[in-house]
Amino acid sequence: LLLLNIAFLCMFSRTSGSPLARLAGDFEPYFLAFWGADLLVQVALCGLPQCLRDGWFGLELGVTGVCAVTFALQVTNLGGLRAILLLRYLPHIAYLESTRVLLDTFRDSAALLRDMTTFFLLFFLFFGILGVGLFGGLLTYRCVDPLSGQQAANFWWGEDWDNVCSRSSVSGFQCPANLTCADLGVNPAAGTVSFDNILAAWLTVFQTLTTEGWSQNMFWAMNATNSMASLFFVAVVILGLNMLVDLMSAILISNLLLNASKFNRGGSEEASRPDQPANPPAPGGAEKLGLCARLGTLARIGGRLTAHRAFMAFVQLSIFCCLVLLGLVYFGMPPALEEVVRIGCSIFTWIFFAELLLKLLTQGPAYYYRSFRNMVDLTVICINVVNECMAEPILWLTVLLSLRVFSLSKTFPYIGKLNRVLAQCVPLVRSFAVVWAVFLLVFIMVGLQLFSGYMSFRPRANFDTFGWAFLSIYQLCTIENWNDLEVSVTRARGAPFC
Repeated sequence: LLLLNIAFLCMFSRTSGSPLARLAGDFEPYFLAFWGADLLVQVALCGLPQCLRDGWFGLELGVTGVCAVTFALQVTNLGGLRAILLLRYLPHIAYLESTRVLLDTFRDSAALLRDMTTFFLLFFLFFGILGVGLFGGLLTYRCVDPLSGQQAANFWWGEDWDNVCSRSSVSGFQCPANLTCADLGVNPAAGTVSFDNILAAWLTVFQTLTTEGWSQNMFWAMNATNSMASLFFVAVVILGLNMLVDLMSAILISNLLLNASKFNRGGSEEASRPDQPANPPAPGGAEKLGLCARLGTLARIGGRLTAHRAFMAFVQLSIFCCLVLLGLVYFGMPPALEEVVRIGCSIFTWIFFAELLLKLLTQGPAYYYRSFRNMVDLTVICINVVNECMAEPILWLTVLLSLRVFSLSKTFPYIGKLNRVLAQCVPLVRSFAVVWAVFLLVFIMVGLQLFSGYMSFRPRANFDTFGWAFLSIYQLCTIENWNDLEVSVTRARGAPFC
């Protein structure tokens, strides 16, 4: 039911005429009733004191309460917040057991994060008060024509809203002789950059802390006052980003490593036995298990050949030469060069196919398939062999041979070690990606409910559909030009929604 509720919310759109886009609102009363009944059943079975000690019950109670209040008041549907309840069930899904490591990390870091959050609030409070005192009411001044009263065009970018000037005649940006500096009552960036009150100052300090467009904010403040205003913004970046944010990240990472080590030690019992080999025996040689291990002389010759340094060097050199050859491919290349590339890729394809057959015969399919790198090589080589057998081979399919670059890790031992470390991190990274996707889904669905249909003036980076909402939220996650989206949200629904 939770997944069905999320699916309905993801289909919501005010701009679409499809009846599916209205399912979220039509079924919201039923889903709300179900979650309310679920809370009552938990209380009846476990008792209220026991339920209140359960953090997941408190989270479900809070989310259901917020959804019930917004539904009763007939305001925006915030049912998308229920997606966060997916975190409760992720540790019970196969291949996502390590999600518990992330959840335990947040739990163990709760006290430290609470103190750091308090420190952050004090940081914002201090710089907010300081910003209001230094720049309050000064960013609304613009150069205007004294005769017509119209604002002059910007001197640098041709836009009229960021032409901040100084009301002082001795410092800051001075308007040209034919213009005068007047208070228009409008702050830059549709009012999102302001120090007129503590809340607006917090938003500006936060934008500066993300380092997205912070230099433009600094230049506006310098235009309104003097060059010493730059010290305020530099202090915010150094103290906030380089110290507080890095310190909070260090706390999370240290606890994450501690919980990950506990999870690994408590994993499989076999992995902790000292007498059990950590890795399977290396392939090659007559003593290795494989399909040809019982074929006598042929098996010994094949095993020694694939394990010989000269053979391995020849294969690595072939891969490198193939990559160089593929690097010559470009759109519109002359037919002569295209023919050279095609013949060269054909030769390398059959060399790699011969290597594949030797390894399969000497190692055996069961052992060969254990390696993910071998499976990639098998797929790429088979596709190119089929391509070579076609009447007219497709040149661009040979580009897949570039995936064999991962086989070069055998030549560089530290790359091989790095690959093994990355392989050990796959379960934790996979769980982290799922948890991140859950939070992303929450903000996407809430954004659909809040802004769908209100940002028609933006052909891109809006919340009209699930696809555009995903791109908008992902843009915010990368902090790339996020303040431009902030300005659009403010223009669409007002400053409180940004």
